[in-house]
Amino acid sequence: MAHAEIKTLTPLHVGSGTTYKSGFEYLSFPKGLAVVDLEKVLDIIGPENIDKWMAIIENKQNLLKYLTTRRPGLKPEEVSKIFASFRMGGDEGKDFKGLLRTGMDVPLLPGSSIKGSLRTAFFMDRLFKNPVAAKRVGKIDRRGRYADGDLMRNFMGKDPNTDIFRFVQVGDAHFEVETQAAMTFPFNYRYDGWNQELRLKQLVEVIPQGKSASFELSIAQAAYEANLQRGIITFKDLSIKGLLKMVRANTSDLLVSEYDYWNDPDVEVVGAAQKPKDHYLDMINELIEQNEACAPNQAVMRIGFGSGWKFMTGNWIADTDLVEDEEYGKMVGTMRRKSYSEGVPYPKTRNLLNDGTPLGFVKISVNL
Repeated sequence: MAHAEIKTLTPLHVGSGTTYKSGFEYLSFPKGLAVVDLEKVLDIIGPENIDKWMAIIENKQNLLKYLTTRRPGLKPEEVSKIFASFRMGGDEGKDFKGLLRTGMDVPLLPGSSIKGSLRTAFFMDRLFKNPVAAKRVGKIDRRGRYADGDLMRNFMGKDPNTDIFRFVQVGDAHFEVETQAAMTFPFNYRYDGWNQELRLKQLVEVIPQGKSASFELSIAQAAYEANLQRGIITFKDLSIKGLLKMVRANTSDLLVSEYDYWNDPDVEVVGAAQKPKDHYLDMINELIEQNEACAPNQAVMRIGFGSGWKFMTGNWIADTDLVEDEEYGKMVGTMRRKSYSEGVPYPKTRNLLNDGTPLGFVKISVNL
């Protein structure tokens, strides 16, 4: 397998599904929060006082206050198994959504997440090179709902055995770095324009911007060529260099489209949301430049929480070469939770960090 490096261009969150409650599952210190290590806490409290510990949990009281009476000057490392410094501000008592980690508590970006972004770019390339065929494929199922299954079968493979991406092998990336606790919010379109939905803020653990990790990426060449010769698959030019070129093109299309939308003076942004919007626009422009500066063995892609509909799917449904306007309207209607007027954009939400920074952008570099 080829050795590769992945570097975070903006903070990254791939969740484990674990959520920690403020005050007793995590403790808030001036510079960050500490996810509680039960053995460390027991050592401070003592087995004879477990009943007091249980009472604090049952009554949803603050464990830190009690611990500091037992050990004045308590430091985070004395009670934590994970410490995440505050990126901006504090925790505001929110539940804390943890990162996916290894059994040794090392932050983990699974190869499946990287592979998913590669797959989306490959899929988009296939669609754009075969727009007439793509347009003929049905995209709404018998129940009138959006469905991309037929497109996937036509352009990726009819089943797992014929799926071209079975030959793409991607390893996990282990980030042996200190993490951050970051507040996110939905940037949501409402009746009066775009605004921050501060009531829906979330506190998430992120791998900070500018951190790197190694992983492996390769094509199972012998198996790929054997299946190609037997006619099980038909795509003839599968290569890492080719995939990276597709990723760069897909990322460029999506970033430029996003920049053009938010740079339009007719897009209404309400009150205090203007400042994070401006920062978001600056960040998108910077990411466009970073993607354009990539060498043939590099690419910028987006992974994880906050990626959004467009980056997860490639936003192919909005391309008029692939989808008729009437069909687009029907598909959007089946995906929305409720009816909206014609002028409401789709999607109508972006999940951003509290200063407007987008999540999940990374740069991969492969030793070809």
